[in-house]
Amino acid sequence: MFKKKLFTYSFFTFLSVGGGVFDSNSICAQNIKIRKEKISPTFLAGEDSYRMIFELGEPRRYATRFINETRTLQLRVIPARAEEFNSTSFYDTRFVKRVNIKEDKSEVIINIQLKNLPIGWVVATQNKPWRILIDFWKTEPENKNLEADWNWQPDFIDGLSKENIPEIMPNYTIKEKENSDKNFVPTIRSQVVIQQSEKPKIRQFPNKENTKNNIKETENIKKTNITLPERNISEVKNNKEYNLPEIYGRLELVKPISEHRMTMLQAQMGAVFGGKEEFEIGKNFADELYKSGNEEQALSIYRRLVALSEKNFKLDPRILWNAGESAYLTRNFDLANDYFRSLLLNSPGSEFAALAKLRILDIDELSNSKTKGMGKTGFQNAEKYSEMALYDKNPLIVKIASSLRVLNNLVDEKPQAVKTYQQNLDACVTSGSIPFDLLKNCAYNKIRSSVEKENINDADAAVQQFKKLVAGDKRSVLLEQIVNSRVKDLLKNTAQNKQWEVWTRFEKGARQTLLQFTYSDSDALYTRAEAFDAVGEVQKSIQLYSAFWQASPDQKRKNEAAALVARLNYQSNKPSEAEIYLRRIEQDEKRKTEGLTDKTVQALRELSVAPYRNKIALRLLLDEMKLGRYVERDLPTLGEWARALRGTPDVEPLYEKILAFPAKSLDEIQTVETSIMQYAEDLRDSGRFAKSGDMFLAMANLAQGTHRAEAAYKAGVVYARVGLFDKAKTAWLLAANDTNDKRYSSLASERLDRLNK
Repeated sequence: MFKKKLFTYSFFTFLSVGGGVFDSNSICAQNIKIRKEKISPTFLAGEDSYRMIFELGEPRRYATRFINETRTLQLRVIPARAEEFNSTSFYDTRFVKRVNIKEDKSEVIINIQLKNLPIGWVVATQNKPWRILIDFWKTEPENKNLEADWNWQPDFIDGLSKENIPEIMPNYTIKEKENSDKNFVPTIRSQVVIQQSEKPKIRQFPNKENTKNNIKETENIKKTNITLPERNISEVKNNKEYNLPEIYGRLELVKPISEHRMTMLQAQMGAVFGGKEEFEIGKNFADELYKSGNEEQALSIYRRLVALSEKNFKLDPRILWNAGESAYLTRNFDLANDYFRSLLLNSPGSEFAALAKLRILDIDELSNSKTKGMGKTGFQNAEKYSEMALYDKNPLIVKIASSLRVLNNLVDEKPQAVKTYQQNLDACVTSGSIPFDLLKNCAYNKIRSSVEKENINDADAAVQQFKKLVAGDKRSVLLEQIVNSRVKDLLKNTAQNKQWEVWTRFEKGARQTLLQFTYSDSDALYTRAEAFDAVGEVQKSIQLYSAFWQASPDQKRKNEAAALVARLNYQSNKPSEAEIYLRRIEQDEKRKTEGLTDKTVQALRELSVAPYRNKIALRLLLDEMKLGRYVERDLPTLGEWARALRGTPDVEPLYEKILAFPAKSLDEIQTVETSIMQYAEDLRDSGRFAKSGDMFLAMANLAQGTHRAEAAYKAGVVYARVGLFDKAKTAWLLAANDTNDKRYSSLASERLDRLNK
């Protein structure tokens, strides 16, 4: 008896013994409430009271105080840790508004804010095990005002005929679908009409069950593992704005309700108003409103149902979930928190319990975090979300939503973090029951984690699909920037390591917009042309070199591109087009002062010989040789050039090069001999006898030459024609002494005999 009296009535005495710190006013106020409770004829011990228990195992020092201004009961325990008071995560929202725990070194302060109702409370302890008990009870019966919860229009109460039903609900322009989707527990599949940002075009997206192009399961996905599944956006996107961050929005698809159905439900509700069936009909009406996205109207009816039968309301976890979600989506967080906690207290094992826990955590994040859900999730809440996302027994929608909250803004800093929640994201984008706001965030996280490591074209295809389906999402700009950066890096690496096939393979499958930047970057454009030139893609490389010629401000590089285009055109059997670009080089005034690049010279040299033998190319090379910027060391090439320019003034430097060539092999000697002999004859025919004689004499002195006697004889003849008899005599003596060629040796001897007479 003593314990019972102490626990119930000896409030002041108990607090003194327990070490409580209270002012006398607060204590008196609590004693007055206790006396009121004692005489209240409506007090029910089970329904009107609540006990909070903290099992601590060993006795602790504790103190209590009550703050009137905020109606907060504070419990201070020493020594203690915050983890020992985890039971405060769930509390009866009929009495407690919120609970906050603060730990400072070895002491814990628990702040319990009470509802704004006449509530009595007392703190006590028990042994075996040692624990602290806090009892709360209502000291006065609650006066319910039905009109405050439900405001029907007057003519609705009298009952309405079909002809004069007023328009008490907003007008809906929701299309009714012929084949409605099946319910998903706890997520509902349905459709809501949306608007595209540019064109109001309805796109048909593949369905998971019957479409050949559907995204495969995670283990079978390689190239398509970052794509957003194409479903009809008009079936999953909702026009309604909930004034919540996207990932914290509705967890269920909206199911359209026709005007006819809405009218019928309104009529049914009006007909049973005040009757026994009002609760059941009202529940069905509220559920229909909730499913169709009319949460505010649904919440009004749910609050009416609580007033009609609180017991029946609490026994149905679906009603509690729908009511709590309606309150949450309308940002009535306190009321939503009450519904969700009531669901956990009354139906902790129901399929909606995990959803309720998710929303309680959402409310805390949206209300108390620094970012309010618009940035990275707080560390403690992120850990809780992670546990929910990785717990296999949680419903899919809970795991998906929790994953999105953990990855919110984190995926941009650490794309590899997605790997932990990959399975949930894969299930999200392949499911047909995920709201559009969640679906697009799942898709973004998948694409963001893969866009830096997947094949560039596959990554770009996924980004473009995301941009197309989620018009106006600013994150698509970030994804495009990443893809563009990868393209530039690939092109830069290609220019350095000369792996041309890697680039050409990419470009053949690339979207042209990805390559647009190269037209403003001449070096990038040139690298592209080089790549296709190296792999033999002639027409493509001609196109790119021509574009480079037009875009580049560097004249030497332009000449280089023109020479390469000319070479490629000759290879394509288009000599007339090749001539155009060669003339562009020839007309360049800066060419003679600045010179030509090695690649230009190489291309011109190729064009100057067989099979092309282009004279413009040869003239350009001769200009480089005259200016000392180029030296040709190939004897056959010099010989071919000499034959091409025979009879022109430009040929003399070539014969000088040929004459000075250190011929060693018989072929080289023969080439030199043939070329110089021809040159000497041309000089003789043009009347330049002295020069001609010198060339003939040079061939007469050529070691291992096969026409030495002939050359010496002809040298003597041309010398004699211009009166250089001493030189003629020397040449003929040389020929006469060459017994290998008897003909010219005899002729030379005859000339000597005549000269001596």
